[in-house]
Amino acid sequence: MDWEDIHRDFSKYNQKDWKNLNFTYQAAKKWTEVSFNPRDYEEAKTWINQVFNPQQTKEWIEAGLNIQEYKNWIKLNFTEEEIKSWINSGAKLDDAKFINWLKNIKKETLEWIAI
Repeated sequence: MDWEDIHRDFSKYNQKDWKNLNFTYQAAKKWTEVSFNPRDYEEAKTWINQVFNPQQTKEWIEAGLNIQEYKNWIKLNFTEEEIKSWINSGAKLDDAKFINWLKNIKKETLEWIAI
């Protein structure tokens, strides 16, 4: 199979990188269909290591998070649902510690902000 059929920027070098991380042609195609380019093989693998599929990854990226930001929110004990809610309300990772304080010490919820 010609990997350039997946993306015009696939070279034999990129193909080797993806294969070295155990991506098949079909898997690489799925990841490039959600906006990853041939140079993003390590980032795709990082998302996979967090047990995300391409569509889930796309949703987090569209929400404005990269994998490291996602991990940081999780380290602060936010659930995925909470992360999405706070991100949708305009919160950034820099706000997470304050939000965590509101949530755990003051027992406030996202609804409090909407008032």
